[in-house]
Amino acid sequence: MDVDNDDDVYVEDVQYGEFDDDAGGENDDPQLKQKSDTDLRDEIHKFTAKFESVNTKRKMRQSVNRFEKWLASEGVTEKLENIPLSRIDLYISHWLMSLQKLDGGEYEPDTVSSHATCIRKHVAQLKVCDAVEDFPRTAETLRAKRKSLKSMGKGNKPNKADALSPEDEERLWATGALGDSSPETLIHTVFFLFVKNFGLRGCSEPENMRWGDVKFGVDNDGDEYLQFGE
Repeated sequence: MDVDNDDDVYVEDVQYGEFDDDAGGENDDPQLKQKSDTDLRDEIHKFTAKFESVNTKRKMRQSVNRFEKWLASEGVTEKLENIPLSRIDLYISHWLMSLQKLDGGEYEPDTVSSHATCIRKHVAQLKVCDAVEDFPRTAETLRAKRKSLKSMGKGNKPNKADALSPEDEERLWATGALGDSSPETLIHTVFFLFVKNFGLRGCSEPENMRWGDVKFGVDNDGDEYLQFGE
């Protein structure tokens, strides 16, 4: 195995003789050059949409619903697919300018960015366009919005938790804080192991998990395992 420390990635050794330099890619499409950018983007959107996680789809739906409700409150009743892209870019920008929590509080900068990403991605799928390049006003407004929130002290993450060391984890098991001694302890243990082994972040991702996100499997050696489908 070759390791590239600069990029923090690894490249497995391969037998280059297995490849045919004269061979084309899988499922060669002789009409590729004749396809428009719109057709190519549409094919990419359809492919990537198949592998979006349940949580990603849920977040996008929530953001889109909120954006559409805001549009309706501003007198915009047309469906997004019927609104010119340049106009949608302006609408998203104005929405971001006034975007706040339902209780009137301010969001964290990353939350605002997440909302903007969901809306742009949804519109890009409807319009078959680029989710970044075709929204210049949105990108400009988002940068200004993030700067504004940071000037209010947002984004500093004062409550960020320190990483749990191996010694800390051993202490939790030894003291019975983790284990199966009681139903409550077992729930805490399952939560901890899911967060640790599935790479879940914070509280929202574990809470948003649904039946079917984790699947049971058996590998070629007969060993059982759990797989988290993002």
